[in-house]
Amino acid sequence: MTVDFDDGEAGKQDGMARAEAGANPEWQAYMMALIVEVARLMPAFTTDILERKRLERGGPSTHEPRAYGPLMSEAGRREIIYATEDYSPSTQASAHKRPKRVWISKIYIGNHPIRYRHRRIIDPRQYDLDL
Repeated sequence: MTVDFDDGEAGKQDGMARAEAGANPEWQAYMMALIVEVARLMPAFTTDILERKRLERGGPSTHEPRAYGPLMSEAGRREIIYATEDYSPSTQASAHKRPKRVWISKIYIGNHPIRYRHRRIIDPRQYDLDL
């Protein structure tokens, strides 16, 4: 049996496109603005932080939570954030501590921007972030 990695990448792109198309446009716009806000205030974060802030503020919801993938990729293309190879356990009970990608801000305005050293982030609190 051979594995065709091109088919896997095509499937990934197709899934992301369907997730993005199925997401609430109001949610997408709200979340992109929230990504910019959080990226200015935090040097590193996961989508858990975005979701918690959305819930605290009563922001719009979407029936397609997988749309976070295309949304974060778009923020990366806009030079707001970039993906790391690190993952942090989810803090959402519904996610059962599944690993969530850690994103680094390119627009952080804090006094002491981090210099990312390619080390695994187990808990974002190790950077003394106010979560």
